[in-house]
Amino acid sequence: MRQKSPPYSGRVSSNSPWPLRFDVAKRWPPLYPRSVATVAFTQNLRRHIGSDLPPVPVDAATVGDALAQVFVEHPRLRGYVLDDQGAVRKHVVVFLDGETIADRATLSDPVPPGGELFISQALSGG
Repeated sequence: MRQKSPPYSGRVSSNSPWPLRFDVAKRWPPLYPRSVATVAFTQNLRRHIGSDLPPVPVDAATVGDALAQVFVEHPRLRGYVLDDQGAVRKHVVVFLDGETIADRATLSDPVPPGGELFISQALSGG
């Protein structure tokens, strides 16, 4: 007999038959197929377009392709994320599966199937 999946709560009790702990940032089950990458923005960036933008599913080979797909529907975000040459702005950081991207100029980092891009404003100051 197959066991049912536990309801998503972000935590699994110690007496649970489920040995895995679920990350609060992840959804169980996933919202999109694992072959599709998702692009998410911080609340700070989402407020600039005047809507609560959920993670956007994209089918892209590179970070640049993924962002281009998002910017088609939300062109105002482009100016906050990229400079005039198409490079990531100095005070913006792009994470791909939890790691900062290596190529901030041409955005050529490959996006794996099921990859997660997270775009945030970097903190700076003195």
